[in-house]
Amino acid sequence: MLDAIQVQMTTTNPGQVVLTPSELTGTNFANDKCKTTITVSAVDDVLPEGNHYTVILHTVQNRTSGEQIMLTDESPLYAANVLVTIYDDDSPGVIIEESNGVTALAELDDAAKNII
Repeated sequence: MLDAIQVQMTTTNPGQVVLTPSELTGTNFANDKCKTTITVSAVDDVLPEGNHYTVILHTVQNRTSGEQIMLTDESPLYAANVLVTIYDDDSPGVIIEESNGVTALAELDDAAKNII
């Protein structure tokens, strides 16, 4: 069954990110956790666009027939879309994101080289 699976990925803003790889086949999932890694890289341009978004869209189909893969309840196999935030390196700013439910900030005292 894994050999027949093909997942194609595209984005809503093709010129903004590169997906590597952009297509998966069943052999990409032939591991003990049935997982694989996709690298999403922002395209470095000189346009100050600010932070923006793109969506990764998935098409799951049978690699040989091109038809949808059906589950045992006769519903098609889908992969969820993924929202990606693109942080623009051409716009000034600071990005602070909470992680693990906590955000810790420190201010450096330049004169004493101590954390305040």
